[in-house]
Amino acid sequence: MDANFYLRLYDQIVEEVRDKHVVQFITDNARACVSTGNKLMNKRKYLVWTPCAAHSIDLMLEEIDEIKIVKETLQEA
Repeated sequence: MDANFYLRLYDQIVEEVRDKHVVQFITDNARACVSTGNKLMNKRKYLVWTPCAAHSIDLMLEEIDEIKIVKETLQEA
C-alpha cells in the first residue's frame, strides 16, 4: 500500500465522518504513512498528522538495543 492508497482511504473517512469531527490523524512511521500525513495536511489545512508515540518509542528502543554496551548490560541483567 502506498501513500496514494492511504490518502484516498483517509479522505473517504473524513468525508464519511465529516470535517468538523476530525482534527488529527495518528499513524505509524512507515514511509507511506508519513508521506500521506503530509499530503493530508496540505489538502485539509485544519488537520494535523502525527506519528504514533508508542511506535516512535519502540523504534528508538530497538536502535538503543543495538548499542554494544547496552546490549551487553541487558544480557548480564
